[in-house]
Amino acid sequence: EEEEEEEEEEEEELRGLGEDKSAGSLSNTTIGCPRSESPGAKVTLHVSVIATPARRELRDATRSTWCMSAAQAVAESSGQLAITIEFVVGGGSYDGVDQLQEEAAQYGDMYLVPGLADGVQSVIAKVVASAVRAHASPAAPPTHWLRTDDDTWVNIEGLAQVLIGLRLAVITSHVATVS
Repeated sequence: EEEEEEEEEEEEELRGLGEDKSAGSLSNTTIGCPRSESPGAKVTLHVSVIATPARRELRDATRSTWCMSAAQAVAESSGQLAITIEFVVGGGSYDGVDQLQEEAAQYGDMYLVPGLADGVQSVIAKVVASAVRAHASPAAPPTHWLRTDDDTWVNIEGLAQVLIGLRLAVITSHVATVS
């Protein structure tokens, strides 16, 4: 029972990561990867994780590690950072597509590319589809886009710090030039 209580407390802590409204609105931090929207964010990062349907354990590992770090980075950024992370998988017709659709509905962090059968030959199509999707946002397109694979760990907090630092350096240099 004590272990269950500890697990529940940890889940409660994770639920609180996206509740700071000053950092923008953040959804899907409790079970899936973040999809944050912060209209005033200086840096918006869209991460497309090219994934394979059969590797659910890798998606779950990502959700429980660096997706949580991303949610934390957004919550601590004082509205300077917005991050969206989504798994990109072929959404064509094949065995197991129903399970993928259920997973996509449950977590809200997957993009099933319509009509695309998944396989090694579909990697380029997934990359192009995810880039187009990221930059076709009805809000503003991301200032940065990252493509990675489902078997890769991303130091998202370090990346966020570098991107925010670069953005502030560019803004400072423009102000210095204009003055």
